[in-house]
Amino acid sequence: MSCACHTKVLKRNNFYHKTMFKAMGVMDLVSALILALFQFEIIVPKLTIIIFIYLLAKAISFWGDFASFLDGLCALYMILMYFGFRSNFVFIIIIYLLQKGFLSLSIKE
Repeated sequence: MSCACHTKVLKRNNFYHKTMFKAMGVMDLVSALILALFQFEIIVPKLTIIIFIYLLAKAISFWGDFASFLDGLCALYMILMYFGFRSNFVFIIIIYLLQKGFLSLSIKE
């Protein structure tokens, strides 16, 4: 009886993990879009603060992982952009967030 119960919990947790992983993938894609739009001054700076908080929270939550370190660097770059810093390095960050988002969404059941 306990084996069947544990199997249900594991399946349920696996579903939640995949759903969370895909949600973070969507947020990475949105982050890349907002970053690109902000680079060309198409959107207001307040959206970048929201994405900065998301990336920083994700970097802190999964601390110790190399991808989390890169998320932290992306967050740092976004806050620098908020204060007026611009460079072509932003395109590397956009590509990184896009590939990360698409890879997260490509996970099969």
